[in-house]
Amino acid sequence: MKRAAAIDKPLQRLVLAWLAALFLCPAPVVAASLHLWAGEPARAVLTLKSEPAQTFQLEHRNSIYDAPVRETYRLGPAGRLVQVELESPSAGVFEYYGFDPPQTGKVSLDREVSVIRLRSTSYQDHLLRVGGRTIRLQDLAQPGQVLGLEVTEP
Repeated sequence: MKRAAAIDKPLQRLVLAWLAALFLCPAPVVAASLHLWAGEPARAVLTLKSEPAQTFQLEHRNSIYDAPVRETYRLGPAGRLVQVELESPSAGVFEYYGFDPPQTGKVSLDREVSVIRLRSTSYQDHLLRVGGRTIRLQDLAQPGQVLGLEVTEP
């Protein structure tokens, strides 16, 4: 019986070391991509490699209030998008989105979305700012066509 206990001790140490390594080492970071598509049926128009928790902005003019709008998003876990901020100088824009107009002209959010779907009669004033790049959305979709943005993981 003493022999069995001697064998179990090294095995027990090995299992404990393996479990410690498993719980203490961070999980590998999976690169995600921002995938833009246009039309119905959807056709891919642009894919951008992204870093975990990277933020990006969608900028446009609200067609009802003729006011600039900036929506800031962050790449969340499991291929999700999280809207973290809405900014505009127009009180009407905030009311349109269902918020009391803030004096600062911006609200902080933590709203998870799966897909961003845009439809505009003109994408002329629509910009995507990500990773130091500015992408004009009018180059990606025709007026009146659906333009979508979502996160894809490998």
